[in-house]
Amino acid sequence: MNEDRKLAEAEYFYEEMRAVQETPEHFTFNLSAFLTAARSALQYAHKQATATPQGQGWYDTAVGRHESIRFFRGKRNVNVHAEPVQPQKRFEVKLSEDLGVLDEATEVWIVKAGEPAQHTRSETPRAAPVVREATPPSMQVHYRFADWTGSEDAIALCRVYLDAVREVVADGQGKGFLS
Repeated sequence: MNEDRKLAEAEYFYEEMRAVQETPEHFTFNLSAFLTAARSALQYAHKQATATPQGQGWYDTAVGRHESIRFFRGKRNVNVHAEPVQPQKRFEVKLSEDLGVLDEATEVWIVKAGEPAQHTRSETPRAAPVVREATPPSMQVHYRFADWTGSEDAIALCRVYLDAVREVVADGQGKGFLS
């Protein structure tokens, strides 16, 4: 029961992280809350499961299947007991510039299968219309945990973790270890 509440809380902070990626400080605030909420769901599950026969064995097996759970347990512990977790940031900036093209061709030959098919001659060069699709500059911030060996960035890895915690809780509920 408490596990479901903490999972909903972790989901909320996960969505907040996604929404504020462009503001690194807000991202890390939400990451901190996410780490605590997700870990709390597992701590509640552990407490409830170990009060039943074979609960500790079930819990150890269920949690042990997920590398992301082991990884984030360490992250949460560092975040709470040592220092705030700060994933690496990579900034991607996109700029665009309008370019104009001047059509200076005075003679054009279209060749099909090696044979001239069409010929056009222009007496005076003319400027081609310039198509302007102005794209404003944009910046994206990508986060990554330097000590994670997988290919996932921080957002994707948090999703993997949240899904793993959800799977453990559902398994415990289905097997009667959790209410």
